[in-house]
Amino acid sequence: MLKRMLVAGAVMMTCGVSSVRAQGSIAGNWVMEFDTGIRNVNGVEESLGKRQARLVLAVQGDSITGTWQPLADSAGRLGAKVRLHGKLAAGKATLETEPVARTVRINDDEREVKVVTSYAFAIRGDALDGTMTNRALDGSFEGNPRPFLAKREKM
Repeated sequence: MLKRMLVAGAVMMTCGVSSVRAQGSIAGNWVMEFDTGIRNVNGVEESLGKRQARLVLAVQGDSITGTWQPLADSAGRLGAKVRLHGKLAAGKATLETEPVARTVRINDDEREVKVVTSYAFAIRGDALDGTMTNRALDGSFEGNPRPFLAKREKM
């Protein structure tokens, strides 16, 4: 009888740990909202619109890899996938996109630059909560950190 109780207790503890581990994992599919563009006038940032994207993340050791892809727009077109890479340490994660060509207008100068987006976040249940920052590889600009929230995609 005691042996059965110990086995049952061990199974319950293992199931509990597994569900906490599964819920607390960064690996998986996430949906986030992002700004389709940002206008900065005299240091005040303003969104030019919102859209949703899917983050697909995998973890191996302390390395995170994945993709970021805008979901279908009103015409049903998906955006291009962008690769992500980053690190996980002490419950916090950092990710960075591969460089992506973007048209940037600073004052009246419009040009194409390579931009990376950096994410710094923590996992809070079924949400990734932190900040994201855009910067040009040529050093021409670095945006202000903006709030970032992604929710685990329900399958």
